[in-house]
Amino acid sequence: ESIVRKEFPISIRWTGTLEEGYEVVNVKLSPNTVILQELESVMNSVKNVMVTLEKEQLLKEGSINKRIEVYNDSDKIVSSLDGSVQVNIVYNLVKSVPILTTVTGTPNKDYYLKDYTLSQTSVQIMGDYSIIKDISHIVAEPPDVDKADASFQRNLKLQLPENVQLYKDSDTITAQVNIEKYSSKMISIPNSSITIFGGDVSGKTKYAIMEKEIAFSIKGPAEILDKVDPKSIKGYVNVSKVSEGTATVEVQMSMPSGIYIDQTVHVTVEMEIVESANEDIEITPTPIPTPIPEISPPPADEDPEKPDSE
Repeated sequence: ESIVRKEFPISIRWTGTLEEGYEVVNVKLSPNTVILQELESVMNSVKNVMVTLEKEQLLKEGSINKRIEVYNDSDKIVSSLDGSVQVNIVYNLVKSVPILTTVTGTPNKDYYLKDYTLSQTSVQIMGDYSIIKDISHIVAEPPDVDKADASFQRNLKLQLPENVQLYKDSDTITAQVNIEKYSSKMISIPNSSITIFGGDVSGKTKYAIMEKEIAFSIKGPAEILDKVDPKSIKGYVNVSKVSEGTATVEVQMSMPSGIYIDQTVHVTVEMEIVESANEDIEITPTPIPTPIPEISPPPADEDPEKPDSE
């Protein structure tokens, strides 16, 4: 039987799993083919030539050397050829991480930042495992909304750590920034929603808010404004400088988050001096009754001159 030579491609058999978010790319084998020599019958039985790679091992090394494994039609090792050639495997490790950014600045008066979206929310970074394992996200430069009064788009540069590259991703993304104008509407609250403080606490002074309902304008994002419950709005009035009679006092308003008051709110406060009921009644003390004299019983009748009856 003659000895023949034959060239085979070298494939990879992967085992194990990588940590979530990791991927192996740019895998290259050197050599990627091999010329084997053996008896013709043996060579005719060769089905494939491969190297086995454990994925966990790729996290620790930048390149790996492995010897080939030669299998026949029955998926059995061909011992005479097995391990006859060493293969060097090089690769890159990539990791998927989210893109984060923040918005700077304040929109123009009566405008607000509704939201913003990014053209992509994650990228694949490439580098040594010792470096990328500690990277949890990539930061994009912040879009500036200062004095903005309309929606806009802006390109944002990604800020990459040292010795880290992007894999198949651009280092620039696009942000769609949505700016909207506040809506406004009139609302009213009962005077019971306003707390009076700073007054006389001796009990001799009475304070009252004359208006039964207090109406004013509020503003905010339409989606929040439509759901505002008047019961969630509270007011506070400081009456420390109010003298007897009535006075107009500013109300300090406490608004739900995201809602703003569009004007200064005032109420009329009435102050009244209340005399204590105890001070108007003269109390006359009840006199102590004179004790009744004690009466002694009369003495028994005795007549010494009266003769004894016989």
